[in-house]
Amino acid sequence: MRERSVWRWWGSVLLVAVGLLLLASLPTAALADFFSHPEHPWRQGPNHVGALWLRIAAVATAIMWVAGALLLLRWRSDADREPGQPVSRIEVGSVALIALLGLLVRIPFLGHGLWFDELAAIGDFTKHGPGPILGAWFTPSNHVLQSLLTWMSAQAFGADESSLRAPSWVAGTLAIVWMHALGRRVGGVRLGYAAALVMALMPVAVLETTEARGYGLVIFFTTVACWAFLRGMQDGEPWTWVVMAFAGAAATWSHFVAALVMVGFALVVVAVWFSRRREPLLRMRAQSAMVGIVMSGAMAITMLAPLLPDVIAGRALFAATDGDTPSLQSEEGLRLILMLGGTWAAALPPLPAALPGLLIMVIGLWSARRTPWARFALLASMAGFPLLILLALGGSWTYARFASFVVPGVALALALGVMTLIRFQRQLGVMAIAMLVASALVELALLPPRQPLRDAWEEVASRKGPGEIGIDLGLRGNISSFYAPPNMPVAPSGVLGSDLVVRLAEPRARWVVVTYPDFLPPQRWRELRDAGFEQDRAWPGWIDWGRGRVELWVRK
Repeated sequence: MRERSVWRWWGSVLLVAVGLLLLASLPTAALADFFSHPEHPWRQGPNHVGALWLRIAAVATAIMWVAGALLLLRWRSDADREPGQPVSRIEVGSVALIALLGLLVRIPFLGHGLWFDELAAIGDFTKHGPGPILGAWFTPSNHVLQSLLTWMSAQAFGADESSLRAPSWVAGTLAIVWMHALGRRVGGVRLGYAAALVMALMPVAVLETTEARGYGLVIFFTTVACWAFLRGMQDGEPWTWVVMAFAGAAATWSHFVAALVMVGFALVVVAVWFSRRREPLLRMRAQSAMVGIVMSGAMAITMLAPLLPDVIAGRALFAATDGDTPSLQSEEGLRLILMLGGTWAAALPPLPAALPGLLIMVIGLWSARRTPWARFALLASMAGFPLLILLALGGSWTYARFASFVVPGVALALALGVMTLIRFQRQLGVMAIAMLVASALVELALLPPRQPLRDAWEEVASRKGPGEIGIDLGLRGNISSFYAPPNMPVAPSGVLGSDLVVRLAEPRARWVVVTYPDFLPPQRWRELRDAGFEQDRAWPGWIDWGRGRVELWVRK
């Protein structure tokens, strides 16, 4: 049985290597044409550099994966074993019910109108198809794997809110199942149930797995990577490092910041290696883990190779600048802390919304000190968080949602805290569960849409006259026109409304939909009033902590 398992994972590695070599055999010109973006602002024509880098990276990664698999096979010990943890039908049914609960909780958010980042990704990349998605990156809106899956979902089911968000929704549901597996590895079936339930209801997990952005995929693949890392360190079977390598690369493909997950794993491995109490067997498994981490990095570079020339050319986009990019000193810093309690408190006041989760998480961290594998799992799953803080302190801008890779660690810590309280006093544990569930459900129930662009344009559609023109006023481009009424022209007003005066001079322009009004220069309001416009309606939006408000201005 064990030898058959070896051939299965070895066969998978060989298939990956053959696929990479076949990819590398494609002509550079053909790949460059495939990756070309018709509206790329920095580059005209085919992406020759990205295509060449992909071919080189594919060959190097194929060699590294075969070499890594050989090392894993060589370092395999007789002490390594296929774990014998049978799964009962009751357990399968219970996890299925928890996953169903999480799926149902997420459904209402799928139908909310799309918000700025989702629409920017669709307009800049998704609508152009797989080639431009895989080979272009001139704004941070391209979360590559999510954009690709969104395009596929739109092709199969049409381009509405639910279908565009379906890949993230599916990933969020699967993350619940893998969260149970991770919790089960740490502390048994009951801890697995608790971890899955937390993942199903935690507001941060719910919100990030119901939008057409890469954060839901990051949560899923990070959960899988953490499970594989822990299982590999416990049982040493080489195939677990292959799973970890692929999951880590896929997480990075979903969002660049998820690369910190594998960097965090590497730091944990180094700590195990240099620990005074290290055991020879654990040291050997740490070596294998490092091989898997290197394999993951190589695969991630290959996945991102076509767009790396753009990333390098646009590296200034990662630098924080005064006033227009979020930093730890902004409200994003507070939300990063609240995220450790499982919520962003976007609807409820921060203290009552986040305090129960933060206290239970502290209890979970405290209780983990007595259980080596719990301590190890929490350290591995959360090691990337301080690295993100260091990046932000070093001059990179950051949003709280960039830390989505820490969600599995937060869910595990909350589950450990709940189980600790139950062991200490059952009634206290039940109260803790009730507080967490109540806080999560109330927070989710009170949340308005992220950014109600759809509502604003539906209002325009119900009142517009023949021949009238709309104007999109916001951060940039013509984002909101996705929801504009059919046959109604919508004029963009430039970055932060730089072209607004010109657009307002058009006599037929009667409607102005304003997004992110808090970020617009004060003179925009004077220009609107001077042209005879008045604010007609406003809709609240919770994204960016209440700054997702949408306003409708009408020429009277």
